[in-house]
Amino acid sequence: MKVSSTEKIALEVTRMNGKNIIKKTYLDLIEDKAKNKYFAEKYEQCKLGFYFSEGLERLKYLEKKYTDVESLKKALATLKQKNDKKNDAYDIFKKNHKELSDSINGFVAYCDVNAKSTNDDGKSYYSEKEGKRCIAKAFIRQNAWVMNIIQYLINLKEKEEKDMYENVAYGVKRALMYFKKPNEQFNILSERHIKSIAEYYGVEMYNSKNEFCFDEELRMLFEESIKEELEKENISEENYTSIYSNIIYEHRKEWEIMVDTSLLEANKNVILTGAPGTGKTYLAKQMAAKMIGCNLEKLENNDQFGFVQFHPSYDYTDFVEGLRPKQIGDTVGFELYDGIFKKFCKKAFENAFEKQSENYVFIIDEINRGEISKILGELFFSIDPGYRGTSGTIKTQYANMQAGEDFAGKFFVPENVYIIGTMNDIDRSVESMDFAFRRRFAFEEIKAEDTAENILYGLSDDCDMAYKKMQAINDTLTNMGLTDCYHIGASYFLKVELYKNKSKNKWKCLWNYHLKGTLYEYFRGEPDAEEKIKLLKDAYDSGIPKK
Repeated sequence: MKVSSTEKIALEVTRMNGKNIIKKTYLDLIEDKAKNKYFAEKYEQCKLGFYFSEGLERLKYLEKKYTDVESLKKALATLKQKNDKKNDAYDIFKKNHKELSDSINGFVAYCDVNAKSTNDDGKSYYSEKEGKRCIAKAFIRQNAWVMNIIQYLINLKEKEEKDMYENVAYGVKRALMYFKKPNEQFNILSERHIKSIAEYYGVEMYNSKNEFCFDEELRMLFEESIKEELEKENISEENYTSIYSNIIYEHRKEWEIMVDTSLLEANKNVILTGAPGTGKTYLAKQMAAKMIGCNLEKLENNDQFGFVQFHPSYDYTDFVEGLRPKQIGDTVGFELYDGIFKKFCKKAFENAFEKQSENYVFIIDEINRGEISKILGELFFSIDPGYRGTSGTIKTQYANMQAGEDFAGKFFVPENVYIIGTMNDIDRSVESMDFAFRRRFAFEEIKAEDTAENILYGLSDDCDMAYKKMQAINDTLTNMGLTDCYHIGASYFLKVELYKNKSKNKWKCLWNYHLKGTLYEYFRGEPDAEEKIKLLKDAYDSGIPKK
C-alpha cells in the first residue's frame, strides 16, 4: 500500500488545513470557556501540574504493590474462566481478589469512560466519582481492562523492558504508555480512531522505516499551531497532549466519518455501484451519518435516516402508498396506508420548518433488484433533483381517497431529503435500470481497491496477506478480459476471521467456502471454466497475478 506523490501532496494540503483548524478551535475554546465547563476545568488544572497525576499515582501503586507473579497468574486464570449465568468469572475475581480488583478499577476509572465498580449499596462508584478524569473513550469491556493490566504487571517481573506490553491489548497498551510518557504519547487509545485522526489532520502513521510515528507527527503539527499560546499560559509540556486531545475530540464527528459527500450534496440522488464485497452499503451508511451529523453507531435509531432493501416482490404499495386489509367488525375492509418512503418524506417536510438545516437521508439498498417503474410509479418525476419541494408535486394513484393535508392525494420529495442507492450491476438476478431513472441519479463506481484498506484494517496481522491475495485475484480477472465490475471486494476476506481458531488453514476455508463459488459464476457454461478457476486459485495461493 504505497503512497503516491499525488497522495503526498493531498496529505500536505490536509496538514496545512489541519493547522488552521487547530488554531481556530483552540482560540474558540479559550474564548468560550464558560460554555465548555469540562475544558475550562481541565485547562486550569493543566496550569497547576500533571492533569492525570492521580491516575499516574494509582498506576505506580499497582506496579509497586503487586509483585507476586504466581498470585497474579491465579487472578488472571480466574478471569479467563468461561462465563455463564451461574458462574460469572468477573464477580468471582472481585470476591476472591477484592484489594487487587479495587486497586485496578481505581486506575481504570481514569482510562475508560465506561469503567464501573459498585459499593456495597450497589451504586456506581468509579464512574460517578467527583474529579474522575477519563483519558479517552476506549470502549473496552472492563473485565478486559483488568485482565490486560494484570498481564502487564506479570510482564514487568517476567519480561525485559522491550516486552513489557506483550499480550496486552492495543487500547490498554496505549493507556499505559501515555501515563509513562505523557509528553510524548497521545491519550488516543483506539486503533480505528488513530487512523481516522491521522487522515483528518494529514499526518503519517508510519515513517519510511515502517516505524509507528503517529504521536510524534501529530504532536509536531499541534506544536506548530499553538505551542506559543500554551507557553504564554504557562502550560507544562506534560499536559500538551491533554489539551491537544481535547481539541481533537471537538472534531469527533468530522474525523470519525471520513467519507466524501460532495457528490450527494450536489445531486441529492446518488447510486453507488461496483464489484461484490466492496462495502457499498457500509459506505452509504457512512455518507448518511456524515450528512445527518451523527455517529455511525447511532444512525439506525436516528429519525433523519431511512433504509429499505428492494427485491422482486417489492411494489408501489410498499414504497409510496396502498390499500391494506383491515378488520372492521365482522367484516374485512381496506384502508389506505402510507408506504415507507412517503412516511419518511412527510417527516422530513414537517421538521424542515423547525430545523431547516437538518438533512434527511434515505438509503435504497440493492436498488435494481426491484422493478423500478412498478415501485416508483409517478415518483419518477418528483425524485428529480430539479423538481424537489412543492413545485414538484404530483398526484398519487390514490388521490381520490384523500384530502386535507399537505401530502393528501399527492406527493413531493422535500428539498432536505437525500437518496443513496446501492447496486451490483453484474448480478444476474437484478433488474436492468431504464434511462429515465439513470438520468435522475449520479453514479459513483466503488472499486475494490478504493475501499480495501479501510475494510481490511481490522484484520490486523492478516491485513497485508488478505490485500495481496485480493489484488492477485483481481489482476488475474483483468488479464482474463473482465472489467473492474467483476473484481472481488475486500469484504469477502473478512470472513477469514470465521476460521481463525477453528481450522488449521483459514485461507483454504475462505477459498473453498466463499470465493470459489462466486468466481465460478463468472465463467459458468464456458468450456474453459475449470481451467480459469484453477488459474485464479494459483493466483490466490501465491499472491501473484496470473496471465
